[in-house]
Amino acid sequence: MYEGIVMVAEPARLDYLELVRDALAHALDLDRDTTDMGLEVPLTGMPNMSSLAMLRGMMFIESKLRIELEDDQLVDARTIGDLAKMIERQHVEAAA
Repeated sequence: MYEGIVMVAEPARLDYLELVRDALAHALDLDRDTTDMGLEVPLTGMPNMSSLAMLRGMMFIESKLRIELEDDQLVDARTIGDLAKMIERQHVEAAA
């Protein structure tokens, strides 16, 4: 399902924004070339967004980073940028 995505699980070498964009594009069945996936794009306004699609995207990220994301913090993420920052913070904390 996520062919072509290669991840490096070391926080210092990882582009979290690209990880989030790839995970959401696959989970929402979107074409990254034609879909606006900028930092300020609201997650709730993305095409095909649902709680199940968000869960699929977050499960993909968890498996790639080998972390468990905090559900209460996921709810607070409003934009793609918010989500990328939250995931980076949790990944760095888990690696420490």
